[in-house]
Amino acid sequence: MYEQIMSQVKESIYEGGLIQNQELPSIRSMANELGVSVITVKRAYSELEREGYIYTRKGIGSFAKEIPSERKRQRLYVHVAKQVKDVWEQASKQGMTKKEMEQIVTNLLKEEYDVND
Repeated sequence: MYEQIMSQVKESIYEGGLIQNQELPSIRSMANELGVSVITVKRAYSELEREGYIYTRKGIGSFAKEIPSERKRQRLYVHVAKQVKDVWEQASKQGMTKKEMEQIVTNLLKEEYDVND
């Protein structure tokens, strides 16, 4: 469950739902809201802090950190690469060649291929 909390907080930071220095819910209120133990949320917050997504001020709360642009870029690269890999796996199972796939990608990047057909 702590991994789901971490994932949701990270996603919110990347998508702009949580901005730099915005306070996160307290550990206790997050635990009550999600119906999980305080220990679970504390573990998620500790991991998020260790990974550089949030910072904590003792007695004040936990806050979102700004994500460096290179980390955002790397995340985008991995996300797109996974999607392309999935599409390639499906297409190759149906007989598409690498050359055909390359041609589609090239045409898409040149905006010469209408994907609305």
